[in-house]
Amino acid sequence: MKRIFTLINVVSINATTKGKKILIADRGRIETLVRNYCAIKIISDKYDVNPTILTHKSFNDKINTLYKNLGFKKFIKTFDLKENFLLTILSLIKSILSFFKLFKFFVKPNFHNFIYEFEISNIKVGDIIYDRYIRDNKQYLKPNFKDCSFIKYLFVTIYKIHFLEKFLVKNKFEFVLVNTHSYANNYSIIFKLAKKLRIDILYLKDFQISYFKNGQYNQENDPRILTKKKLDNIKIKKKKKKKFLKKKKKKKQKKY
Repeated sequence: MKRIFTLINVVSINATTKGKKILIADRGRIETLVRNYCAIKIISDKYDVNPTILTHKSFNDKINTLYKNLGFKKFIKTFDLKENFLLTILSLIKSILSFFKLFKFFVKPNFHNFIYEFEISNIKVGDIIYDRYIRDNKQYLKPNFKDCSFIKYLFVTIYKIHFLEKFLVKNKFEFVLVNTHSYANNYSIIFKLAKKLRIDILYLKDFQISYFKNGQYNQENDPRILTKKKLDNIKIKKKKKKKFLKKKKKKKQKKY
C-alpha cells in the first residue's frame, strides 16, 4: 500500500496545531483512508487543519502508518492507559455505574424495548448494540440478554460512549468525519454523539457526501433516507414514465 502512494506522488496534508480541530472516526480500511485523505486535503488547501485519527487498531498498523505518511500526526484509541490514563479510568468507573440501568431488561427480557428505549448519556444506542450482536454472532432467531458476547458488546459500547463524549468536549472539535453509522463501533457512536453535542458532521460513505450543520440530521436533510415527500419532488417527464412502465410490464410478461 505504501508503494502505491509513493508511485503516484501523493502530497501530504499540512497539519498544524492551530488549525481547525477535526476528529476522523476511521474504519481501518484502505478505501475509507483514501476518501478521508481526499476530504482533508481539499479542506487543508483552504484552511489550516488539526486532524486526529480515532482508530481501533494498533498505532503501528499498516493503515495508520499510511495515515502518518500522508501527514496525519495525531492518533487516539478508546482504551489507552498509557496516553489517557485518567480519562480511561474515569470512563471505566462511569461505565460500571451505568450498567445498573440494564437490570430492568434482564428481569423482563425484551429486545424490542431494548432497541427502542435503551440509552446512555441521553443517546439511544440499543439499536446499534443489537445489530452488532446479531451480526457477529448470527443470533437472529434466539438473541439472549445473558449471552456473554451480548454483555461484552453492551459494556464496551457504554464505555466508549463515556470516553468519547469526554474526549470530544475536552478537545472542542469543530467537526467530525465519519464513513458509516452502522453497528456499535467508534464511528456510529461518534455520529450519535455529534448530534447531541451539536458538532458538525462530514459524512462520507461510498458515493454519498453529506454535511450536517451542528450535527442535526433528520429525514428531510439526510440523503440516506427515502421519504414520500422526496419521491413526490422528483420530476419525471410523462413520456419517460410511460415508456419505463411499459418496458417493465413487458419484462414481467416474459418472466411469467
